[in-house]
Amino acid sequence: MQKSLLERVNVILWWMLLLALPITSFPPILRVLGGNSVAPLSLIPLVILALTTILPTILKTKRVPVVVTPLLLLFIVGVIATAAGYFQDFPSFRETATFRNALEGFLTLITGVAFFLAPIYMIKSERDLKNSLHFIYIAFGVILLFCLLQASTWLIKDIEYPLHKFQELISSSGKIFIRRVYGLAFEPSWLAHQLNILFIPLFLAASYHGFEHSKIKLFRRFSLEVVLLIASVGLLFLSFSRIGWITGLLLLAVMLFRWGNRVIDRTDKPGVTYPWWRRLVIWFGLLSFLTVLAIGLGFVLTKIDPRTVKLFDLERLRNFGFLGWASQLGIAERVVFWMAAYQVYLLHPLLGVGFGGAGYFFQYVMPSYGFRLPEIAEVITTGSFIPNAKNLWVRLLSETGVIGFICFLLWLYVVAKAAFGLEKDTQPVIYRFVGMFGKLSLLALVVEGFSTDTFGLPYFWLVFGIVVAVSRIKPGAEQLIVREERI
Repeated sequence: MQKSLLERVNVILWWMLLLALPITSFPPILRVLGGNSVAPLSLIPLVILALTTILPTILKTKRVPVVVTPLLLLFIVGVIATAAGYFQDFPSFRETATFRNALEGFLTLITGVAFFLAPIYMIKSERDLKNSLHFIYIAFGVILLFCLLQASTWLIKDIEYPLHKFQELISSSGKIFIRRVYGLAFEPSWLAHQLNILFIPLFLAASYHGFEHSKIKLFRRFSLEVVLLIASVGLLFLSFSRIGWITGLLLLAVMLFRWGNRVIDRTDKPGVTYPWWRRLVIWFGLLSFLTVLAIGLGFVLTKIDPRTVKLFDLERLRNFGFLGWASQLGIAERVVFWMAAYQVYLLHPLLGVGFGGAGYFFQYVMPSYGFRLPEIAEVITTGSFIPNAKNLWVRLLSETGVIGFICFLLWLYVVAKAAFGLEKDTQPVIYRFVGMFGKLSLLALVVEGFSTDTFGLPYFWLVFGIVVAVSRIKPGAEQLIVREERI
C-alpha cells in the first residue's frame, strides 16, 4: 500500500534518528535546553517524530502499549516524591533551585520513554526492521571511521588540530583524549556505553545465530557481522574505559558459555547419555580461561593506563581500606557518590526524595573520606552544579524509593520476557537474533548502570523498543506484548 507523504517523512526522520546515534552531546541542543553534557543529536528527529506520529497515534486511539505501564507508574511515583519533597526538610545547596533539577530529571525520563516508543511505532514489519538495522550499521561505520582517525593521531600529530576543531562542533566536551578513542561521544566511557549497550550485543547476537544483513563476506568466509563484531571489540579496548572492559568481558563470558552448551548439545547422540562431569569440565575450562583473561587485561592496564598502575596493590587495600585503594585507581569519587546516594535512600526508602533531589543531601550523608578527594571537595565547595549519583540503580532508589525501583525492574522484566519469547528454536533466525540482542543489552545495562545514571542517553531505550516492536510483529505474539491499555 502506498504510504502518505507524512508517513514517508516520518520514515526518513526515523532513519535520521538512527544515523545520529553516535553524537551524544550536541552543543546547540545544550544551549537551548541547558544542562551539562547529555544532549544526543537524535533528540531532534525524535521530537518531530513524537509530534507527528507517537502523540497523534496515542491521542487518536487513546491507547498505549501495555509495556509502557511500568514507566508511567515510575513517572507518577517521581511526581509524588518530588511534590512531597517541598513538604519536608530539604537541604539547600548554594541557593540552587530544586525545581530546575527536578524538571531536568522529568524531561530526561520523558525523553527515554519517547526513545522506547519510537521503534514500537516505526517498526511494523520485517522490512522495517531490516531497514533500521541498515542505518544502525551505517552509524557504527561512522563511529569506526572517527575512532580510526583519532587513533591515527597517536602516530600522525598534524591531523590532531582539525579533529579537535570538529570535536568542538559536535560535542560539548570539545576535548581530545590522549591515547583513547572516543568516536563522536562526549568522552571515551560514553563510547564504551554505546558499544556495550547497542553495537556489541547486536553483532554478537547476529554472529551467534548466523544472521547476515548483507551478503558481503571478508575473504569469502567471514560475514559482515563477524567483522563488525571484531571492530567493535577493538574500539572498546582502545577506549580504555574500565567499566566498559568489565561489561565487555561479561558479555564475552556469557557467549562463551552459550557456545560451550551448544557444542555439547550438538555432539550428544540420540539415546546416549554422557556423564554429568563432561559439561562441568567444559564450564570449568571456560571459567579458567575467562579468569586468566581478566587478570591479563588488568595487568595490561597497569602497564598502559596511569590510572590503574596500582590495581594489584593489595598492601594498600589492607592498610587503607577499599576507598583508599580505590582512590589510587581514580574511582573513589564515584564510589563515594554511590554510597552517599544509597544513604539518601536509607533516609527516604519508600518514595525517595524526588527527581534531581538526592545531590542536595550528599554533603550531609557522604563518608568523611570523600572530603579528602579533590574532585568531591571541588563539587561540594565551589561546583556550579548539583552532584549526582553516577549510578542508575542507586539513583532510582534515592530519588524514587523502593516503589520507583520496582516499577523500573518490572519494565525490565517485561522487556526480558519479550526477548526470551523471541529467542525460541521455533522462531525464524531474524527473531532469535533480536531476542538474544535484547538479552545481551539488558545484561550490559546491569553493569553499565554502575557507571552512568542518566535516562537521556538513547541506547538501551532503543534496543528494548526494537525488541518489543519485533515481539509485536512476529506470528503468535504474546498477549502481554501486543495488548494496549486505554488511557
